[in-house]
Amino acid sequence: MAFSYTTIIIIASIIGLLPALFWLFFWLHNDSHKIPNKFIVFTFIIGALTVPLVIPLENIAHNLIPIIDNGIIATATIEEILKFIIIAFLVLSSRHIKEPCDYVVYLVTGALGFAAFENILFLIGPLTDNNLVSTIVVGNIRFLGSTVLHSVSAAMLGISLGVAFYQHKVIRIIYALFGLFFAITLHALFNIFIKNGGVTNITITIAILWIVGIIVVSLFRRLGDLRPPMYNINVQ
Repeated sequence: MAFSYTTIIIIASIIGLLPALFWLFFWLHNDSHKIPNKFIVFTFIIGALTVPLVIPLENIAHNLIPIIDNGIIATATIEEILKFIIIAFLVLSSRHIKEPCDYVVYLVTGALGFAAFENILFLIGPLTDNNLVSTIVVGNIRFLGSTVLHSVSAAMLGISLGVAFYQHKVIRIIYALFGLFFAITLHALFNIFIKNGGVTNITITIAILWIVGIIVVSLFRRLGDLRPPMYNINVQ
């Protein structure tokens, strides 16, 4: 039975949003400092609206870089940098950041908004083709892999900023660059290994991603223990 286009959009939206909302709840549950819901919703929407800005840039990159792995690296770079710039400009530059963990929460929230919109776009194809098996496969990979990837890579950047929370602005910029490098590297490696295909290859890649994710969550929880050095207490 073929679905109408409206029905396809609704189904894709529901299936695409669920994994992003699930992981968002997970990260918020692990945050001891509760951020107002209105800021979370705003950041999630801003992250989602970043997707239409990323797509044309990725198309340009793919046309300019015909080698597939280089195209994938360019895609990872564009996504991570643009997500960070937009969230940093609209959220992180404001007075919403009260403690180190806030960087992680806001960046992860924006990344999950981005992932939710991406999930919807990836699901429209198999739903349009009325391919139930492909829809299930894509949905599972997005839930276990891609959505986790976006949140973990954003958390890595957020942790880097959080560690330098009480440091001089120049130090924070350096840490931000390191965090961005690690986020791009993780994203690119994930894309390369997933693109090579094969059930075993995909399973191993997702398993490694989850191990990295567990480590990142552990570091995120420890950010709350950071205290300003006595000599540096007025840096902010």
